[in-house]
Amino acid sequence: MMTHDEMIAVIRAHAEGKKIQWRPVHMPQREWEHTDEQSASAPAWNFARYDYRVAPEPRKAQRVWLLSGCGYVYHSRQDAEAAARGIIGEVVREFREVLDEKE
Repeated sequence: MMTHDEMIAVIRAHAEGKKIQWRPVHMPQREWEHTDEQSASAPAWNFARYDYRVAPEPRKAQRVWLLSGCGYVYHSRQDAEAAARGIIGEVVREFREVLDEKE
């Protein structure tokens, strides 16, 4: 069950144009669902039956560069290449995170 402060916060977030998600109060293990476009403009709030939250922002995939010989990780190609200079046989490899579609 949501507190009054949580109810006020989610209604304010909706008024600011943020996306809102819901799920039944008695089913906390259930996935959060998005409000549909029609109800998103004027939702019928029912805090006795549903919990609401601001939809989290989607995560962005991470990219890192790894020096193959020593295993150091860098967050920019330039830093990795600068560190690799002077190390014979060192190779800079790029790795990209693959996100699940739900994330």
